[in-house]
Amino acid sequence: MLHIKISLLILIGCLLAGSDPAYAGPVKQYYYRQLVYNHVSPFYPIRGIYEISSETAKSAPHYIFRLDDQGRVQEIINNNTENEKWRNHPLTHLQVYRTVVEYTKDQEIRTYFDVKGNPVVNIRNAFKELYTYDATGLKRSLEFFDSNGQPVNNIWGIARYDWTRANDMIVEKRYNLDGKSMPISPYFPFFITGIQMDGNGYSAAHYNLNEELKISNNKDGVSVYHDKYDVNGNHVEYAYFNENAQPVLTASKFAKCQKSYDDWGNVIKMTFFDLNDHIVREQLFHYDEHGKLIQ
Repeated sequence: MLHIKISLLILIGCLLAGSDPAYAGPVKQYYYRQLVYNHVSPFYPIRGIYEISSETAKSAPHYIFRLDDQGRVQEIINNNTENEKWRNHPLTHLQVYRTVVEYTKDQEIRTYFDVKGNPVVNIRNAFKELYTYDATGLKRSLEFFDSNGQPVNNIWGIARYDWTRANDMIVEKRYNLDGKSMPISPYFPFFITGIQMDGNGYSAAHYNLNEELKISNNKDGVSVYHDKYDVNGNHVEYAYFNENAQPVLTASKFAKCQKSYDDWGNVIKMTFFDLNDHIVREQLFHYDEHGKLIQ
């Protein structure tokens, strides 16, 4: 499908650091109803799904992706901020109107602006985000900066992400400004983690690792969560397991969540299950004729 092919093009462009400074001017422009949901790591690029025409975009919540002549994301315009409010996630969303991306030989620099063109912080509390790549094109680090160009902790107290490759995983470590190791987020205590992707570049598994990079339980008895995506790029399920591959409850008292979507990629239902696959609770969502969330 066209939107999957374009999303893969964006993925490749984001994972590879080009040899020339960017901003040669956008050569391609695409409109998407949704972003791929990411609750794992900023290692994953921002990806659009559910491509629509510019005419449809006039009355529908959407994102505009502008790519340079190397297929790299140069700019993202966010015309979906209202729908984002209920489900903002600091790894999926930016909660700014305009994101500008520039490239050097081994860096990717993102800066953020409001609808009037004023520099602003994104949802992660950063005016600027700096990705560094190695000679193979692998992302190696991410750092956050304030309006004065000084390093800053993001909203989760993280100043730097570091990535290395180990076997079939990307190993992630996080540090604050004082050099202290930090968890994925304040509410989920995975520290050193291993990232595995599926064949489409989506998250497949996210492991808690010990200092020897062996899969191990965290303090809550969780060692991994698995994600599933459908052919449209919708995040349809995530489930938690211990180091013996047995389902476990999270601190939120569920072991698995399944999501249902409408024809435009809007979440219409989230269903949470316990260890015995019994429904713990459900959450429903409703949209108007243009796809704007109303309930």
